[in-house]
Amino acid sequence: GMRHFNISANLMSLGAIDFGLVVDGSVVMVEHFFHALHKTNAPESGLERISWVSRTAAEVASPVFFSVLIILIVYLPVLTMTGVDGKMFRPMALAVVFALFTSLLLSLTYVPAAMSLVLRNKDVPKRDPLLVRLVDRFYGPQLSFVVKRPRVVAGAALALCAVGVVLFMRAGSELAPQLDEGD
Repeated sequence: GMRHFNISANLMSLGAIDFGLVVDGSVVMVEHFFHALHKTNAPESGLERISWVSRTAAEVASPVFFSVLIILIVYLPVLTMTGVDGKMFRPMALAVVFALFTSLLLSLTYVPAAMSLVLRNKDVPKRDPLLVRLVDRFYGPQLSFVVKRPRVVAGAALALCAVGVVLFMRAGSELAPQLDEGD
C-alpha cells in the first residue's frame, strides 16, 4: 500500500505503528483458541479438526473485525487533513491503516490456519499462570465492588468527560504551527 501511494518508509510514516495495535486481533484469536481448548478437547486431525477450527475462529471473528474497524475509523480525520498538517500526518495515518488492515486480514485467515497446525490439546496448561491467578485474586473483588455501584462509576465517568471537555476547549486548534519562510 505504501509503495502504491508513493509513501516513503521514514520515521514520520512508520513511527506511529504500534506493535500492540498490529498484533491485537491475532492475540485475541490465539487466546480464544487456548480458551476453547481449555474447555473441550479438539479433534487431533482431519475434517473434524478443520470444522472445529472454523467454528472457534468464527466465534471471535466479528468482535475482532469490529475492534480493528473502530481503530481504523479513528484515523479517518487524519486522512482528511489539508495543508501542512495533511502533508505531515497523512503518510503516517495511511501506513497505520495499511498495517491494521493487513493485521486484520492475517488474524482472520493465517492465524486460525496456523493454530490448526501448531496448537494441540497437550499445549494448554491445566492451571492459569501465576500472574493471571494473582490478577484474578486482587482484581476480582474490585470489579465486583464497582459493578455493584453503577451510579458511582457513571458519575466518575461523566466527571472525567467534563474535565476532558474543559481541557479540549482550552487547547489550541492548530495541530502544527504555520510555516512562514520569512521568519
